[in-house]
Order: sequence, then structure tokens, then C-alpha cells
Amino acid sequence: MAENNIQLLPATRKEVRIKKPISIKGLVFPALILMAVLTAYFGLTFYKNSILNKISSIDQEIISIENDRDKELEKELLAIDKQLATVNSVIANHITWTKGFDRFQSLINPQVQVKSFSANTTIGKITFSAVATNYTTVAKQIAAFFSEETFKKVDVGKIGLLQTDQVEFSAEITFDNPFLK
Repeated sequence: MAENNIQLLPATRKEVRIKKPISIKGLVFPALILMAVLTAYFGLTFYKNSILNKISSIDQEIISIENDRDKELEKELLAIDKQLATVNSVIANHITWTKGFDRFQSLINPQVQVKSFSANTTIGKITFSAVATNYTTVAKQIAAFFSEETFKKVDVGKIGLLQTDQVEFSAEITFDNPFLK
């Protein structure tokens, strides 16, 4: 048996070295990073929980307000709001002769006296006859009518001198509906 030369151990040995244990200085930096991460984690968790608590308290307030609402009153208020909108549009489009008369009167020269007046809103016409002190006053009066933006057309009828030295004239004015509003 000696002839089988089997060698169980290697002929050369490697030197085994034992490393030194990690020093405290090597553990400080990772420990600081771990503490920062843990602080951030717990801080954010606390912040998340406080936000969730605020959200739940706001939800409770919303539920309380929702329960305190008077839904019948709300329906009535919405109906009144719709009715007021309808009435406002009717009033806005309503023809008011007093406004039209006031505007017509504001255009009349103090030296002009209106003898007859007729108005028709369907066709948008005013027809009148008047007496003025002289022809210059008639010209100024016609110019005043032309200055009104809502008058589309001013047709002067007859102009004549009366025995009283006054000038009689007539006119027909076509107007837009905003004249009356």
C-alpha cells in the first residue's frame, strides 16, 4: 500500500490572514444615514396620519353640513331664481312709452310747441305736427332729431308760415325699439 502515493494535503500551503474587525469609525457614517432614513420615514408617516385625520374631520364637517341642508328650500329658491330670470328678460324687453316720451321731449326745442303726436311701436313710427317761433328754430329742431341715434329716418312734411308769424311743420320719424327702452 505504500506504493500508491496519495497525498491528502497540498504540498504548498497558502497563508491565511484574518481581517481586522470593523472599527467604530467605519460604522458612524452608515449609522447616520440609517438614522436619517428612519427619521424621514417616521416623520412622513406622522405627517400622513395627521393629514388623514384632518381629511376625516373635514369629511365629517361636510356630512354634517349636508345633513343640515334644507333641500325643499333649495328647490324653492331655484324655482324663484328661474322665475326671476324670466321676469327680468320680460322687463328688459318691455316697451316703456314713458321713456320714449321723455327722450322725445328732451329733443324738443323750448321754442317748439307740439300740436299733435301719434306713435306706433309695431312699425316703429312717430308722426307729429308742431309750431315753432321761426324757421331757424324748425331747422334746429330737425337737426336735434337727426342727432338721436335710434332714429333711423326723419321725414319732414309740410312747413308753412301761419298768420300768427309762427312756423307750422310736421314730421314722421322712424325709430328702432331701443328708443323706447
